[in-house]
Amino acid sequence: MNRRQKALKHFPVILGFFLIIGFSFNLIWLEELKQFSPYVQLIIKNEGSQLDGKRANDLLAENEQLDKQFSFVVWGKKNDELVSVKELNTEVKTDVLALQGNSQLLFPKTPGLHGENTTECLVSSSLANKLFGNTTVKSLSIVYNNRKYQVLSVIPSDRSFFVYESKSEAVTGLDRLTILSGNQVNKNLLKQEFSERFSLDSQLLDYDIFRLLLGVINGLLLLHFLGFFIWLSIRSEKRKEGLTRRLFSMAGVTCSLVLFILLTENFSITSEYLPTQASDFDFVKVLLDRMATSAELFLESGKYASERQIMMYVLSIAVMTFSLFLVSFIYPVLVFLAETWTEADEWEVQLLEIRKPWRNRVMSLFLER
Repeated sequence: MNRRQKALKHFPVILGFFLIIGFSFNLIWLEELKQFSPYVQLIIKNEGSQLDGKRANDLLAENEQLDKQFSFVVWGKKNDELVSVKELNTEVKTDVLALQGNSQLLFPKTPGLHGENTTECLVSSSLANKLFGNTTVKSLSIVYNNRKYQVLSVIPSDRSFFVYESKSEAVTGLDRLTILSGNQVNKNLLKQEFSERFSLDSQLLDYDIFRLLLGVINGLLLLHFLGFFIWLSIRSEKRKEGLTRRLFSMAGVTCSLVLFILLTENFSITSEYLPTQASDFDFVKVLLDRMATSAELFLESGKYASERQIMMYVLSIAVMTFSLFLVSFIYPVLVFLAETWTEADEWEVQLLEIRKPWRNRVMSLFLER
């Protein structure tokens, strides 16, 4: 074993630990993304179709008359709005979310804003600190658009935002609807049903499609790792390497299988993401178009606090997956290069051995002269 091969000896061990740690984080992050699966997000891009506070309130009243009611909230976001505390003579520019409906669909761990009481608000801990210097601000007053609002609850967040409920026609630009749908509901069909029922021109923002893509890529990558460790095991057997190396290769195979089983058990795909028949090639195009539309809508639309976590989870999984993919290819490449260099070294030694008698002969003739 030459020095290059010795340098590669411990690389599979490092790769094995990186595999376990990397995929463990990916499984956790995929599970976190699952919390957004029960919701359907609709976006009204056409400004002429966007709702005001009164129309949103009428929408909720219409919903109450239905036999099969929807649980939803209509909302919109404005940036750099001015809020103030008169008593402390402080004012801050912040994001403002105006809404009508079930506010707990957006902020599930806080008390809900009540439709009949439009004098209460929710604030982030970041905004509370900027206005009051602390987060113990329940029942204190904040002024927005010359109206006083009492703080109902503080939402832990490092972003500054203010949330209130309004039925006023003056509150415009409500371009988002968040609907509670359940985990196994066809989101596209629900979007069509909701839009037709309330005559809304909206587009579907599908978070689940990102989770689906990343989950499938991680599954394929685990199969790649399984093949890698099987190749490592066969290679160790052929080269009569030590027992430790062979046991490690088998441990890698076992580990890859266990992680793959955990992924498949905790990862479900609804029928809307599966083709109806094997020859349905247009389905892939439809799915890719839906993914592209969702990505565009996600980047363009205003976001509430929890939605920003989606971006963090998606980026984290993508970076970790790419890193695992890259590292898994480094080792076979290095092994190939090390073996190529070894053959080159051996060829050079043989060449020197062939040239040695001729060199000695030339030297002896030179010395004789």
